[in-house]
This record gives sequence, C-alpha cells and structure tokens, in this order.
Amino acid sequence: MALIDVLKHDQPSDEEFIWKFPSEDLKIGTQVIVNESQEAVFVKGGEVLDILGP
Repeated sequence: MALIDVLKHDQPSDEEFIWKFPSEDLKIGTQVIVNESQEAVFVKGGEVLDILGP
C-alpha cells in the first residue's frame, strides 16, 4: 500500500456534490489541496474530525 503525500480532487463538473477518497492510507503530514468551491471533511468511525476550506 502506497501512502499519499498530496491529495487534490479536481471536480470534473458542477454536478458533482460529494467525492469520497477511495483509501484510508493518508499519513500524517499529507498536504490536502482544497479548491475555491470545495470543502474537505475528515470523518472516522462516523464522526466528523475536521473540515477544511479553501
């Protein structure tokens, strides 16, 4: 399993509302890039841990 250093999701269209990262292999220090129209919500065990905006 490869660990991720940078995580960025480029939205293909305005119709996409939510996208789930398909893995749990994020390491401490991973850079998360959030575009102007996005928010990143970190959830573990059904609990929201943090929300990042642009």
